[in-house]
Amino acid sequence: MKHQEFEEKLAELAAITKQLEDGEVGLAEAMALYEEGSRILKDSYALLAEYSERAAALRTEVAELCATHETE
Repeated sequence: MKHQEFEEKLAELAAITKQLEDGEVGLAEAMALYEEGSRILKDSYALLAEYSERAAALRTEVAELCATHETE
């Protein structure tokens, strides 16, 4: 899932939430929407975790580079 896709998925999740909150869908459709929303949420959290790990790795790299240059 790329950044733009992430933003699109959040918009899709918001639309699903609105449909469920409006209560104008039948039980079967509500369940399908809930399952789809759950999948989107799971994928989004996984992507956020990946980004968080990448950011942590970059912070470590920068700190190491700064430490190396301070000792020179």
